[in-house]
Amino acid sequence: TYKDKDYVIAGGKMGELSQRLYDEIVAIQYAEKPDPYGWVERIV
Repeated sequence: TYKDKDYVIAGGKMGELSQRLYDEIVAIQYAEKPDPYGWVERIV
């Protein structure tokens, strides 16, 4: 919503690149893929 008007971009769906980035980040967060940059710290 911007100035009381709703805007729908891309029909409310994620684009191909956005989906690939999302999938990659989530896979790293859930340790399904290795973290190539060492950003994730395991907390036990």
